[in-house]
Amino acid sequence: MSLSTVIIISTAKWYPIEAVVASVAPVSGEIVINVDETDQTGTADFIEKLSKDYPIKWFLSPWRWDSKDKGQELSRQTNLAIARATGDWILDLQSDEIIHENEHESLLEYIRAAPSMISGFRLMRLYFWKQPDILRLDWSRPLTRL
Repeated sequence: MSLSTVIIISTAKWYPIEAVVASVAPVSGEIVINVDETDQTGTADFIEKLSKDYPIKWFLSPWRWDSKDKGQELSRQTNLAIARATGDWILDLQSDEIIHENEHESLLEYIRAAPSMISGFRLMRLYFWKQPDILRLDWSRPLTRL
């Protein structure tokens, strides 16, 4: 079973995108990144540079920031990235989320052990506030992503 990770990014300077990519590279056969083609801050150049060190497939897409529902636009961009993923499983990460290295084996085990009727599973998310040693428990809720 192979794992593809999909990430959408508008402006890399606001997000720890290299840490995000590095956190999933050991378990992902490919990392598909959808970059907002209207970004003027060098995000595409940065992602291109990262693609030399990680298994990244990236592409530019026009993001409709004038859309009434920004959440729907983010969903559309995520779906474009998913359409380019080739793995048996897809991990959808936000551009500020990481998978801790201690969870790599568990993630792969979930995938290996999943019965064929399972199409998704829930991961616990932890939110940190301003620094890595302050955990916001009131924001940590299970999230289902398919």
